[in-house]
Amino acid sequence: MAEIYTRSQATQQAERVSGENPFPVFVSGDIMPPVAGFTVTREVEVPGAVQNAAYESGDAFGTMITFANVFRLEKPSGCIVGAYFIDYDDEGVQKDLVLFTHPFTGTADNAAFAVGDVDARNCKGALVIDSFVDCGGFRVGREDNVNMWINAASVNLYAQLITRGADNLTTGSIPPRIAIIVVPD
Repeated sequence: MAEIYTRSQATQQAERVSGENPFPVFVSGDIMPPVAGFTVTREVEVPGAVQNAAYESGDAFGTMITFANVFRLEKPSGCIVGAYFIDYDDEGVQKDLVLFTHPFTGTADNAAFAVGDVDARNCKGALVIDSFVDCGGFRVGREDNVNMWINAASVNLYAQLITRGADNLTTGSIPPRIAIIVVPD
């Protein structure tokens, strides 16, 4: 029967692999280890987006969004792998989804997006949703292959949208929806 040995790169010492000394597996902190079959999608209505408001590029689109329970309680971290925006008003205007690990003082809907210095420390990045598919009476924008690693403060993730064009939600339109797709750690 063959014996297996492993050699430490740091010390160059060889050790026999056994039940007491199992074969070591190292995972880089830069690479998200996949959790087989466990992807979380959280889709919510964009809160605070007002009908008949004339938005300009750079305005907050809605108010603070809470994506509830995207991470595990025992380890609130994971990899955001995608996001999508459902535009029932059929405009297809680019949206930036700015992500935070803590609740923050959001910008009022339809005002120039600005976050204070204290809240900015909890910002983990932004996703750009700029590719829309026209589905007849509505549009769906998606951002895929994101691979943004997040170490959060809780099981929730927080965000706010910024519009990059002249949105105008018409009277009686269905409120838009936003979603993130996460592989929890």
